[in-house]
Amino acid sequence: MQSSIPRHVVRSWCRRVLLPNRTSLVRHFASDKTPNRTALYEFHQKHGGKLVDFAGYWLPVQYTDQSIIKSHLYTREYGSMFDVSHMLQTYLRGKDVISCFESICTADIKGLRNGTGTLTVFPNASGGILDDLIVNRVADDVLYVVSNASRKDVDIANMSDAVASFKAKGKDVSVEFLSSDD
Repeated sequence: MQSSIPRHVVRSWCRRVLLPNRTSLVRHFASDKTPNRTALYEFHQKHGGKLVDFAGYWLPVQYTDQSIIKSHLYTREYGSMFDVSHMLQTYLRGKDVISCFESICTADIKGLRNGTGTLTVFPNASGGILDDLIVNRVADDVLYVVSNASRKDVDIANMSDAVASFKAKGKDVSVEFLSSDD
């Protein structure tokens, strides 16, 4: 379906509203710090990965032997590996862990079987999304969570606040944030 709004009007609106000050946007994401290497850094280099700084880590966006389309089709047919070692990985434990985590996400974790996981989100107070994440129910009293590297600070604060709130009520819950080296 073609829009009835002229293209130059859409471009003008995008420039004014979405990116009013491009330099500040670039400055916000730019860093003088050298990106960290993940556990698979050498693998990516050896196999021709085009590495870019993503959330402070060297990660591949493409490999020299495949176009983006070929890579996509290969993944759909055979599967591919995704390096999550740069992401925030968290263990939450305790007999009240499920009710604690359900208080900050949208998933029905109580309804999950042990050994399964689901995609969920951390909503904000307005119903918007702070971050998307994967939560795995390892056991009745253990959850393993993988969330986005670029939102680590937000996610750590969110989970830490929830755990502190539950502990203040005498509930049994703890949180362990793994480092990239774990």
